[in-house]
Amino acid sequence: MQWLSLTILAFTGGCIFYQDIKTRTVTWFIFPLIAITGILYSAYNSESLNVFFKNLLINTIFLLIQFLLLKAVYFLKNGSNNQLIDKSIGSGDILFLIACSFFFSPVNFILFYCMSLVFVLLNHVVFKTIRIKNEKFYETVPMAGFQAIFLFVYILINVILNNNLTTDDRIISGFTN
Repeated sequence: MQWLSLTILAFTGGCIFYQDIKTRTVTWFIFPLIAITGILYSAYNSESLNVFFKNLLINTIFLLIQFLLLKAVYFLKNGSNNQLIDKSIGSGDILFLIACSFFFSPVNFILFYCMSLVFVLLNHVVFKTIRIKNEKFYETVPMAGFQAIFLFVYILINVILNNNLTTDDRIISGFTN
């Protein structure tokens, strides 16, 4: 089941990366496919259905808090309630993060989220430095595209290392020992 999930994730992640790099838009139906893949991955690895729904709820609340904080920062910065979605952050970026929340326990999701943002920043700086295309290409960041690649690699490494990303036990025990 894990290898099937990884195969689907590789295909959908590759599609997101290609579309986001090429046009800065992503076909909407890819996000439900990633969410379904996350459900399959979590069903295979989760202790119970209750744990899965608890993880999903906490991850969704985390994303909601992030969005509200981002909205507050833009409000304080601009002094008005300008449109944030599709002006500063793409709706595809938000949908992608929601789809990703199906894969992880809360601590693992926060780790994925933070590390993927660093990965996006580093890749954007590299692409901007290389300047392969025209200047307009660098006005926005293909966040969902880079995060899709990072999601696949992150889950692949954890499958190979036999780490269960649907529980925080391994991480918590690392801090308590």
